[in-house]
Parts: sequence; C-alpha cells; structure tokens
Amino acid sequence: MLAYNYNQKGEYLGSEEVQPNPLEPGKWLFPASATPAEPPAFDPVRQSCCFDGEKWVVENFPEQEPEPVLSEEEKRERQCAEIRLKRDMLLLGTDKVMLEDYPVTVEEREQYLRYRQYLRDITKAKEFPELEVKTFEEWKGA
Repeated sequence: MLAYNYNQKGEYLGSEEVQPNPLEPGKWLFPASATPAEPPAFDPVRQSCCFDGEKWVVENFPEQEPEPVLSEEEKRERQCAEIRLKRDMLLLGTDKVMLEDYPVTVEEREQYLRYRQYLRDITKAKEFPELEVKTFEEWKGA
C-alpha cells in the first residue's frame, strides 16, 4: 500500500510504501503527514497539489509578470548599481585591515589603502560602468 506524503502546508511531496501494523492486522503504519488518498494528476510546473485534511486540491500557480523591458538608461543605472554594490562589498571586506591592531605590515596596510582608493575611484573611471571590479589579489597582481 502507498502513502502520499505532504508537508506542513499540505503540499504534495511524493509517495512511499507503508508497512503493515504488526499489532493490528489489516491496518497500515502511515507517517504523520501522509494519507492513503491518491492525489489527482497535476502539472508540478504550473500547479500545486495540496492536501486539506480531507482531499487533495489542485490549484494553478498565479501568472508571473513578464520581466519589464528596460530602457538603455535603466539598464545603465542597474549596471552602475551592481558595480557599486560589488565595490562596496570589497571595501567592507577590507575595513578590518585599516584597524591599527590588525596584523599586517605597514607596507601591506599602504597597499590596502591604495586598493581602497582604487575602489572609491571606480565610479570616476571613464570606462564606468563597463569595467570589472578587481579583488585585492587581482589588483595587486595587475
């Protein structure tokens, strides 16, 4: 006999074989979140199938809005924002090196200072935002 499993929301998860109850012949051992009721056929790409405690209910997923068509200016703004975010994360990652008690040499700290200035100046570069933001290792090796 099969048990049809569902999660806390009642969403269908799959099926499994159940074992007979050795204490009650003719009865089966069902997991807590399972039912012997077979779910109807449904398209898991377009539909959900949920057990409501009594029966399976199939519902269509809501239609997704198509991605908006961006103007060239909006594309550029998005690209600029992505570059700034990456730059900000790299700056944040080097904040600790600027602390006086961080274990680096004076020369290494100077390198990090120059790298951080490189990051701050990215938005002023004539190639911005058509450039790749370099990590410290990439910048140091350039």
